[in-house]
Amino acid sequence: MQWRLEIQRLTADALDLAKDHKSARFQVRHPAAQPRHVVGTWTVEISVSNEPGLDAEDCFVSAHIEPNFIGTNLAWQMRRAVLNALCPFDQAWDRYKETYSNISEPGWWSERAAAVRQYVERGELVEWRPGQAKHYCHRKDLASSTINGAAVRGMCGVFFVPTQDHDKLPMCPECADAHDQLPG
Repeated sequence: MQWRLEIQRLTADALDLAKDHKSARFQVRHPAAQPRHVVGTWTVEISVSNEPGLDAEDCFVSAHIEPNFIGTNLAWQMRRAVLNALCPFDQAWDRYKETYSNISEPGWWSERAAAVRQYVERGELVEWRPGQAKHYCHRKDLASSTINGAAVRGMCGVFFVPTQDHDKLPMCPECADAHDQLPG
């Protein structure tokens, strides 16, 4: 738990720097080994969207996992702790290899840094929040999106990465309405 709290603190520090300086980098060290070897180096970038009519901030997070930790449970736990601290919603992250992206309203990342800092001060871990609804989306490339961790767009407009067993989730009402309006 102490290791994950340290990752949350490092992530909050990076968010604070990235919102002012556009980019920040930090290293996560092994929780127990002596000397404490670097498991991965993370870069957090915050940028204002350039798309006309879209008032948003993009967050790009990239990881360089050290070769001797690639594919290990420790690297997976580190990845989940960083992404969870940044945005705990499972369906919120777009992924391409070791780069993750997320879009939000302006100022949200500053608020998130403050929220994560409060968790750290209380000695609490941010709770991971799995997707809350299943969505209708286009079948094209759905299987490869699931395997590669790429986001797809639901009929309601939400982007999500299909990683959960959707059969157990309730249907998104906006997707259901859009689906019902399709020609029979």
